Amino acid sequence: YQRRVREDFYVLISSCASTPHGLELTWQFLRQNWNKLLKDFGDSGFLWTNIVSVLQSFKTNEEALEVEQYFQKYPMPFIERSIQQVVESIRINARFLSKNLVDVTHWLKLHYHSIKNHARETL
Repeated sequence: YQRRVREDFYVLISSCASTPHGLELTWQFLRQNWNKLLKDFGDSGFLWTNIVSVLQSFKTNEEALEVEQYFQKYPMPFIERSIQQVVESIRINARFLSKNLVDVTHWLKLHYHSIKNHARETL
């Protein structure tokens, strides 16, 4: 039973975090309920690795710093490496955007109508 609850919780968290606004709300929820969640779910490295992994969709250096500082304040030694990987992924996202945002935006503006028409044709 407990295993199923953990799996359902992860599915819920990952689903909620699948959009930019949902990701922000999920991060807010996790921070506000961190101690209760740790008490309820214990130190299951597999569960927490998966939960923390949703944060890798953040895309700014400020968000990377926020995540890093949070886990410095509330350390989780049993998933320390996973947290480091998430922070690095966020920084990679930030670098990608800083290098490519203008070009990608320009390309999308040029091709928006053909992409939209293709999507309609495939539905």
